[in-house]
Amino acid sequence: MITKESLTNFAYSLGLELLGSIRIEPVTDTYLKEWIQSGKSADMEWMSRSAEKREDPARVLEGAKSMLIVTLNYFQGDPPEDIANDPSRGRIARYAWYPEYHEVLKETLERLVQFIQTATGVAFGYRTYVDTGPVLERYWAERAGLGFIGKNSSLIFWKYGSYVFLGEILLDIELPEIHQHSIGGCGTCTRCLATCPTGAIVSPKVVDARMCISYLTIENRGVIPEKFRKAIGNRIFGCDICQEICPWNSKAKKVEGLPMPDWNLWAPRLTEAIGLSEDEFKKRYDNSPVLRTKYNGFIRNVAVALGNWGSGEAREALQKAKEQHNDTIIQEHIDWAIKECTI
Repeated sequence: MITKESLTNFAYSLGLELLGSIRIEPVTDTYLKEWIQSGKSADMEWMSRSAEKREDPARVLEGAKSMLIVTLNYFQGDPPEDIANDPSRGRIARYAWYPEYHEVLKETLERLVQFIQTATGVAFGYRTYVDTGPVLERYWAERAGLGFIGKNSSLIFWKYGSYVFLGEILLDIELPEIHQHSIGGCGTCTRCLATCPTGAIVSPKVVDARMCISYLTIENRGVIPEKFRKAIGNRIFGCDICQEICPWNSKAKKVEGLPMPDWNLWAPRLTEAIGLSEDEFKKRYDNSPVLRTKYNGFIRNVAVALGNWGSGEAREALQKAKEQHNDTIIQEHIDWAIKECTI
């Protein structure tokens, strides 16, 4: 037999922050469909291809009856001021600092499944997802009381903010419902809308991916529009600005048991990063989300950051990189960056 208490206690013993359990039903929210139809999903065609599944989890797992949603804290504190304010270093989004988070959370979800199998003594079908599944994870997390969706579109929990990974388990058996006690909201605060450098948060809870630094530096495989390049600053993979400015994240607590972040990885010197070979890039960021941007995308991003730094040292590194890289998109961004260094 499985109870709310036994399931919750086991989840917490695995290091998870929160666990919710909810019965599955078709999604009534029309946000996703409207967001895709308006073009705000940019060229992420996989979003539209999987839209029907996202609107009904029973299409993902036949006969699905329950969903477990969990959160895992990834906040590791702030970079030292001398690094955070150094334009000669690249900035990488905080979530990427967490070691192999897909594998860590996937393994944790599988341990939860094993616990349920032992406790119930029945065979059942299930699916586990971390980031990559066709599941509206923030929608279900909010339904289960794991937080509220803020104006920056992040899931925010009143006790520690939004620096969490989400994971889900879909099951074709019924589990006890577990709802966390969630309070709070954004109220009249609009800091995230006002601070987003590119204006990507076009209205509360609505992010236009075509303007978002995270999209432009990670999912985007092509040219970064010139009108957004200066706004990117030295961010070479993702962006945390709308979370860093959020008052709720003043409550963020550091995850325990992890070594100090290696700033040579997560805030690399731009002049060094632009010279990495593809093999060096893959080795350096092995098992890291940074690989999602691909080698050419990473070098493109570093070139933009060097142009925004604009120093003589940056210009020298860019000129050297121009001889090293033949990709036309990289070349275009290097040429732009060199001009920025001469202004």
